[in-house]
Amino acid sequence: MGGSPVVNTWAGAAYFYAGRVEDGMACMQRALELDSQLLRMPSIVLARAYLKQGMDQQAIAEIQKGSAFNDRNRLF
Repeated sequence: MGGSPVVNTWAGAAYFYAGRVEDGMACMQRALELDSQLLRMPSIVLARAYLKQGMDQQAIAEIQKGSAFNDRNRLF
């Protein structure tokens, strides 16, 4: 994906719901690299992808990161 964190977030969600979990995770991680302040939505989708793969600890860590920014970022 390109250089937009929002585009990567939505593409990642689309990949995830289409069953392309690894592609979705890559997009979410790219979104977080591009803009760590856009953390809540990518973290939620990434956590769901981790859960689907049985990676419970990683999912919990992502939810915790996303929750830490809840008051700052109400867009998502």
